[in-house]
Amino acid sequence: MTKRAEDADVLFRRGLAAWDDAPRALRCFLGAAERGHVESMCIAGKWLAFGFGTKPKPKVAYELTTAAAALGSVEARWRLARFGLMGLGTRKNLTKAAADAVRGWRETGYARFANLAGEAFDLKRDPRRSFRWHLRGALAGNVDSMTTVGVGYRYGTGVRQDLREAVRWYRKAARRGCLHAMSNLGICHKNGEGVAKSKQRGLWWLRRAAAGGHEGARSILASIEGGDARTSRGRRKSRVSAAASGTKQPRRSRGT
Repeated sequence: MTKRAEDADVLFRRGLAAWDDAPRALRCFLGAAERGHVESMCIAGKWLAFGFGTKPKPKVAYELTTAAAALGSVEARWRLARFGLMGLGTRKNLTKAAADAVRGWRETGYARFANLAGEAFDLKRDPRRSFRWHLRGALAGNVDSMTTVGVGYRYGTGVRQDLREAVRWYRKAARRGCLHAMSNLGICHKNGEGVAKSKQRGLWWLRRAAAGGHEGARSILASIEGGDARTSRGRRKSRVSAAASGTKQPRRSRGT
């Protein structure tokens, strides 16, 4: 390893160690990127695009990511296609982004390309092609595509509705840590969509999603638990009123 490469690797490791101090970490990654460290180029490109540790600098991010892609980084090549989809550092072009994603998938088999193609065709309002690409991504292990496939089956978007298949894909993604899938799976269990109805199981998944920071799950839990609290207060009030009037209230059986 050359002295330049050694210096780049040292800076990269310093950046990882300072990860929670974004400005400091970014300076390290940029220093390593200047010395040709490809992984640092990818990280710095992402951070510059979205403003981690600095103000957003999408054009610089695009140039840095282009350099990493030219050095053979598949992730950088994928990110360039995503930048094109979002219009970050380059002109937004859904058709080109879709074509780049499809080509990237065929040439590398990288699952995130299939997911990106699915997103691009969704934005182009082609739900069938979007679903097919997300299914490719899901089968290749991409958790975002797994969740999207679940959504497709649940609502019949781009494919025939199949609630059991929706639950199956939600479960696959949830077990791999996808918060959105956990939330959706919790709702399916709570409502009995494609699976036996179980409020307890539904709440278990919703709480896992909420604990991970999923705002939708937190909102649903607040609504459910607030409703339960109101129901409980109503029952207590009813019993107190009945006791005051001397009327016996029927007890709920254990099986209800």
